[in-house]
Amino acid sequence: MITVDRIEHLGWKNCIRISNGLIEVIATTDVGPRIIHAGLVGERNLFWVSSNDTGKGAGEKFRLYGGHRLWHAPEDPKRTYVPDNNEVAVTTTDSGVILEAPIEASTGIGKKLEVSLDSKDAIVRVTHTLTNHHLWSVRLAPWAITMMAPEGLCIAPMHEVRPHTESLLPARSVVLWHYTRMNDPRLEWGDQFVLLKQNPEIRSPIKFGMQVGQGWAGYCVDGFAFIKSFATNQAAEYPDDGCNFETFANHQFLEVESLGPLTDLPPGDSVTHVEHWLIDRLSNNPDQATVAQEVQTLAKRLFGYG
Repeated sequence: MITVDRIEHLGWKNCIRISNGLIEVIATTDVGPRIIHAGLVGERNLFWVSSNDTGKGAGEKFRLYGGHRLWHAPEDPKRTYVPDNNEVAVTTTDSGVILEAPIEASTGIGKKLEVSLDSKDAIVRVTHTLTNHHLWSVRLAPWAITMMAPEGLCIAPMHEVRPHTESLLPARSVVLWHYTRMNDPRLEWGDQFVLLKQNPEIRSPIKFGMQVGQGWAGYCVDGFAFIKSFATNQAAEYPDDGCNFETFANHQFLEVESLGPLTDLPPGDSVTHVEHWLIDRLSNNPDQATVAQEVQTLAKRLFGYG
């Protein structure tokens, strides 16, 4: 049974808690739309939340808040860092809620999240919608960003390794940002996975992206796994030199990000981007390679959800 309740949470008086008895997610409605909490029922929040911003809202200051948010790519100082400090409209559904923000005055873009829980499994469907309220077309891509709790491990699948005699053409490209160093100790480039460890003792930021044809990425922290699946279309044009997956880390948090294709969005039209999330426990094996394999096995549970 799926329940939807209004609660006070972290100083925000009007939050929505959705649960199916296995997992629970909490979304803010005083600001956002933001999903500020996700985890197994009664267990820790797997998302990072900014302690400086809890319970706050209103005004023109951009606040991190934390949790999961919807942006539109490509990143631009004037179009991206728009404060989401206003109340959102809430519509309750049989399996969750729809959260819709006011139209952004500076960009003309409307943002909406539809959050739905599976009735029997620890799976969340999040449908991200961007609507163009301008009088002209806008070129953008949906950008779903999840800020994860510190001291965890991000896992992204790499391409299949094949002998030189079988595959002469490139498998995929890796996109690096100016502040990223290939020898960063938080990074591990493996045959099957690329791993990025969040380290509170390293203040410098790091970011990379790539086209993940497998359509999933995960994060592990404190014995729990958070995995998201997302569509991939190798024939489409994606932002940031072809990325449908990106990850960013600093000393506070790590972001697991998925992106949709770039779209020339006409006035009045909308574009959607869907993620499915799976939350589960991990074994007690501390070896990073073993954890990555375990996450890959868990990710297969998401492939039946389209």
